[in-house]
Amino acid sequence: MNGATLEQVTKFIKTQPGSLSAEEVADGIGIARVTARRYLEYLHGEEVLQLDVQYGSIGRPVNRYRLKNLKRMGTGSKRFPFYF
Repeated sequence: MNGATLEQVTKFIKTQPGSLSAEEVADGIGIARVTARRYLEYLHGEEVLQLDVQYGSIGRPVNRYRLKNLKRMGTGSKRFPFYF
């Protein structure tokens, strides 16, 4: 994980209302979709993001990520207190 990219991803998510797909994050900060997905999965694993799976009528489901309510959890993420 690159610290600068991780900071870009988290800052972008924080400014957006609702949930975001990896493609939306990638387009928003100018990185590859695969890279965005890797960082989103990492933040999900660290319990910073919540994953919502959106099923359409055809095709693959879309993973959408949104910030967890960190204020309810305390002062933010233990590993990312300066981002949130």
